[in-house]
Amino acid sequence: MLTVARRARYLRPRWSRTFQHTVLPSTLSTTSPEFKSKAQDMDTVVSEVQRLMAQAREGGGAKAKDKMRSNGKKTPRERLELPSYSFLCCKLIE
Repeated sequence: MLTVARRARYLRPRWSRTFQHTVLPSTLSTTSPEFKSKAQDMDTVVSEVQRLMAQAREGGGAKAKDKMRSNGKKTPRERLELPSYSFLCCKLIE
């Protein structure tokens, strides 16, 4: 009769006993001039995307907001803040 420990050993999947983690070698040098120039280019692209996202969050800018308000309308973000929209459990635009 098998003991509990021996039975558990037989019930384990075989791959768990033979699986070994391997470390991939890296040839990346973070101090090279090429890496530094590409990192700087990437930082420029990321800052541009962040600027465009901030502009999109404004909803068309101050001029568009003033035009909507002059027509007696509210911006979509203002409409989401109204109590009639309380059924929305999460706001998709934040």
